[in-house]
Amino acid sequence: MSVETMKALVKSRAESGILLEEVPVHVAGTNEVLLKIHKTGISGTDENIYNCDDWSQRNIQTTRIIGHEFVSEIVQQLAGVTGYATGD
Repeated sequence: MSVETMKALVKSRAESGILLEEVPVHVAGTNEVLLKIHKTGISGTDENIYNCDDWSQRNIQTTRIIGHEFVSEIVQQLAGVTGYATGD
C-alpha cells in the first residue's frame, strides 16, 4: 500500500526560512475531518514564523507544518463530527 503525500510548508529549524516539502497526508481520527485545500494565503503569523522573530521563537515548536489561511472542502468525515458533511 502506498502512502499518500501532500506538499506542505514546513518550519523545521529555529532559524529564518521555511521549506516546501512532500509529507504524508494526515490520517484523520475521531472528531476530525480531512480537508482538501484549494487556495491558501500568507498571513502575518506566517511572516513571523518565516522570519523566526521573538514571538515565533517563544510560540512555535519545530518541526511543524504552518498555515491557517485557506479555502477547502471536507473530503473525509469521521465519527463524532456533526453539523458538517463531505463536500462542505
